[in-house]
Amino acid sequence: NLPANVETPVRISQILLITIALFSQDDLLVGIESLVDGMPDYFRGNVRFMNMTIVQWRLSSVIRLFQGLLNLLAAFVLSVQAETIPDVLLNVLGVGFVSNL
Repeated sequence: NLPANVETPVRISQILLITIALFSQDDLLVGIESLVDGMPDYFRGNVRFMNMTIVQWRLSSVIRLFQGLLNLLAAFVLSVQAETIPDVLLNVLGVGFVSNL
Protein backbone atom coordinates (compact mmCIF):
# COMPACT_ATOMS: atom_id res chain seq x y z
CA ASN A 1 0.00 0.00 0.00
CA LEU A 2 1.68 3.15 -1.20
CA PRO A 3 0.25 6.22 0.45
CA ALA A 4 -0.97 8.10 -2.59
CA ASN A 5 -2.50 10.97 -0.66
CA VAL A 6 0.45 12.14 1.43
CA GLU A 7 1.24 15.82 1.75
CA THR A 8 3.73 17.53 -0.55
CA PRO A 9 6.47 17.99 2.14
CA VAL A 10 6.35 14.25 2.85
CA ARG A 11 6.68 13.45 -0.86
CA ILE A 12 9.62 15.86 -1.18
CA SER A 13 11.35 14.28 1.83
CA GLN A 14 10.80 10.82 0.32
CA ILE A 15 12.42 11.85 -2.96
CA LEU A 16 15.27 13.64 -1.19
CA LEU A 17 16.08 10.74 1.13
CA ILE A 18 15.90 8.15 -1.65
CA THR A 19 18.41 10.26 -3.59
CA ILE A 20 20.66 10.53 -0.53
CA ALA A 21 20.37 6.76 0.05
CA LEU A 22 21.39 6.14 -3.56
CA PHE A 23 24.59 8.19 -3.29
CA SER A 24 25.51 7.02 0.22
CA GLN A 25 25.27 3.28 -0.46
CA ASP A 26 28.90 2.25 0.04
CA ASP A 27 28.39 -1.41 -0.84
CA LEU A 28 26.80 -0.50 -4.16
CA LEU A 29 29.53 1.98 -5.09
CA VAL A 30 32.43 -0.25 -3.97
CA GLY A 31 30.89 -3.25 -5.76
CA ILE A 32 30.69 -1.35 -9.04
CA GLU A 33 34.18 0.08 -8.60
CA SER A 34 35.76 -3.28 -7.81
CA LEU A 35 34.05 -4.92 -10.79
CA VAL A 36 35.30 -2.23 -13.15
CA ASP A 37 38.82 -1.78 -11.75
CA GLY A 38 39.56 -5.38 -10.78
CA MET A 39 41.77 -6.45 -7.90
CA PRO A 40 44.08 -3.66 -6.70
CA ASP A 41 47.82 -4.29 -6.92
CA TYR A 42 48.37 -3.75 -3.19
CA PHE A 43 46.05 -6.70 -2.46
CA ARG A 44 48.24 -9.09 -4.41
CA GLY A 45 51.16 -8.73 -2.00
CA ASN A 46 48.97 -9.30 1.06
CA VAL A 47 49.14 -12.79 2.59
CA ARG A 48 45.35 -13.00 2.93
CA PHE A 49 44.73 -12.30 -0.76
CA MET A 50 47.76 -14.03 -2.27
CA ASN A 51 45.84 -17.09 -3.50
CA MET A 52 42.68 -15.25 -4.54
CA THR A 53 41.71 -15.75 -8.18
CA ILE A 54 39.98 -13.25 -10.44
CA VAL A 55 36.79 -15.33 -10.31
CA GLN A 56 36.76 -15.16 -6.51
CA TRP A 57 37.35 -11.41 -6.62
CA ARG A 58 34.52 -10.86 -9.10
CA LEU A 59 32.18 -13.09 -7.11
CA SER A 60 32.84 -11.09 -3.95
CA SER A 61 32.28 -7.87 -5.93
CA VAL A 62 28.96 -9.12 -7.31
CA ILE A 63 27.82 -10.17 -3.83
CA ARG A 64 28.72 -6.74 -2.46
CA LEU A 65 26.90 -5.07 -5.35
CA PHE A 66 23.83 -7.22 -4.71
CA GLN A 67 23.91 -6.35 -1.01
CA GLY A 68 23.99 -2.64 -1.87
CA LEU A 69 21.04 -3.06 -4.24
CA LEU A 70 19.03 -4.85 -1.56
CA ASN A 71 19.79 -2.10 0.95
CA LEU A 72 18.70 0.51 -1.58
CA LEU A 73 15.51 -1.42 -2.32
CA ALA A 74 14.70 -1.64 1.40
CA ALA A 75 15.30 2.10 1.84
CA PHE A 76 13.05 2.83 -1.15
CA VAL A 77 10.20 0.60 0.02
CA LEU A 78 10.30 1.84 3.60
CA SER A 79 10.49 5.52 2.65
CA VAL A 80 7.67 5.28 0.11
CA GLN A 81 5.38 3.55 2.61
CA ALA A 82 5.92 6.21 5.28
CA GLU A 83 3.11 8.69 5.81
CA THR A 84 4.90 11.39 7.84
CA ILE A 85 8.29 13.07 7.62
CA PRO A 86 9.58 11.54 10.90
CA ASP A 87 8.59 8.09 9.61
CA VAL A 88 10.54 8.69 6.40
CA LEU A 89 13.61 9.85 8.32
CA LEU A 90 13.53 7.00 10.81
CA ASN A 91 13.01 4.34 8.14
CA VAL A 92 15.88 5.50 5.94
CA LEU A 93 18.20 6.05 8.91
CA GLY A 94 17.33 2.59 10.24
CA VAL A 95 18.16 0.94 6.93
CA GLY A 96 21.41 2.92 6.75
CA PHE A 97 22.37 1.85 10.26
CA VAL A 98 21.62 -1.84 9.65
CA SER A 99 23.45 -1.84 6.30
CA ASN A 100 26.60 -0.50 8.00
CA LEU A 101 26.72 -3.21 10.68
